[in-house]
Amino acid sequence: MLAIGKKSRYNDNSYMKTLIFSDSHLSLPFEEKKFNFIEGIIKPVDKVIINGDFWESSLMSFQNFVNSPWRNLFPLLKEKKTIYIYGNHDKKISTNSKVNLFSDQQTDRYILNLKDKELVIEHGNRIHPFIDDRMNWSKINSNITKPYEHIERLMVRKLGTRFLKMCYGRMNKKMKKKLKDELKLNQIYICGHTHYAEIDKESQFINSGLVRHGLGQYLVIEQDRIVAKEEWYD
Repeated sequence: MLAIGKKSRYNDNSYMKTLIFSDSHLSLPFEEKKFNFIEGIIKPVDKVIINGDFWESSLMSFQNFVNSPWRNLFPLLKEKKTIYIYGNHDKKISTNSKVNLFSDQQTDRYILNLKDKELVIEHGNRIHPFIDDRMNWSKINSNITKPYEHIERLMVRKLGTRFLKMCYGRMNKKMKKKLKDELKLNQIYICGHTHYAEIDKESQFINSGLVRHGLGQYLVIEQDRIVAKEEWYD
């Protein structure tokens, strides 16, 4: 568990518990353990921010997603007044007005103000676009996505976060380098996208990680403290 910031009683957000998670890549077949994990981390909080790649557009249409068993998360997400930030695998172009079934606001960037910090929350693909980010993932063949997912799952199950660091850590480094001249002193950049969870206070950078392959990583913000959490759900 990692944390950044100090407790404060003077900020309106201090009394709210906010959850940030990203890169769940929900698709079919339905995963009951993953559903239970996501439901479990949503229930105790007051507000939810989904930071992109909530569902996987290369494996299912948005219509199929909203009609799938994952829809049973939607009432709970609406109860928490969820903010939905689009990612590169769930672009706005791949959705429609039914995003309102599970979120109150949809955007590419969300600013959350703490007592003395401003959290700049984006998925991360603006800062570090992949070659395929220029494509519409809903038109990518599942025959490409499924083998990659299978390999990633095997390696995460075998090596855990060591694999994620080896494979994706350099992407975080590139992002931090690009952000160096962009961030103000009071700002912290929070993203997902690379699947490698990291808190780098010096670089004002936090990556929340992923909820995938049995590994659940997410952030909880309470009393101006940002806490990174990690657990295996399968």
